[in-house]
Amino acid sequence: MLASSKVFLHVSDWHLTILHPRWSKVFNRRLLGYLRWRWLRGKKHALLPLERFLLLAKSISPEKILITGDLTHLGLPEEFEKAREYLIRLGPPEVVSVVPGNHDSYAPEPWEETYARWGAYLGEGSSLEEIFPRVEVRGPLAFIGLSTACPNFPPFARGSLGKSQLLKLSSLLREIGKERLLRVVYLHHPPLEGVVSKRKALKDLKALQEILYHYGAEIILYGHTHKSFRHIWETAYGKCLVFGVPSLTYVGSNFKRRARFYAFTLQGKELVLESFIWQGKDFAKEFYLTYAI
Repeated sequence: MLASSKVFLHVSDWHLTILHPRWSKVFNRRLLGYLRWRWLRGKKHALLPLERFLLLAKSISPEKILITGDLTHLGLPEEFEKAREYLIRLGPPEVVSVVPGNHDSYAPEPWEETYARWGAYLGEGSSLEEIFPRVEVRGPLAFIGLSTACPNFPPFARGSLGKSQLLKLSSLLREIGKERLLRVVYLHHPPLEGVVSKRKALKDLKALQEILYHYGAEIILYGHTHKSFRHIWETAYGKCLVFGVPSLTYVGSNFKRRARFYAFTLQGKELVLESFIWQGKDFAKEFYLTYAI
């Protein structure tokens, strides 16, 4: 790992679940997701990569750890509590920041029993609409979190930002751009077309793209697809680096979906990306890339 005080990590899609939820909680729109997990998906996910990541993150001591949603699998209160325990182990809210995913809002649940459990890791407020977009500045870096979480009926896994959040984002990107900070936007759903099918995409994707194209962001991070992704997007404002990271807990045979986390190091006008991939018992460095910023 490169020695630098400007290191931030990106992980996503923990899909934490419980073995025996109350039937009253899953005998609804959650039923298909629950059955798929018991019969198929659950066999391809494990907690060991997450446990190893907790140790590696402490040894790296990053400036920031960004988690791009789907910490839970069915959005159950018990899953939110399980995620809260891991967040506490990972680090304080000053270091660890979370944006929600569609699985976290799988079905309507009281705020106090779900997102409120994550407290300052999510942000200050009593609703997602009140909290996001969320901005945290660390030296030359401005981390801008967006919420795309919204309930879906199977087989849909779509996301939505909403007009209010998009309007606020326009102003934030414009003002932060004037301060010449490196803008790191992080959200659950991919910001580009063709990355996922329409049933899994953002409902207001074109509106988001228009804002990002005209007001700019230097880096965008997302999860959701469970696949590794790297792309350079040319906008009217300049070059935008887009990165997608797979699920941190996937241990199945599909190499493209293999558990990974990214470490970014800002060194002057260069951004260094290191990808770490799960190798059965631990993470190993997969590749090392340098981008001009």
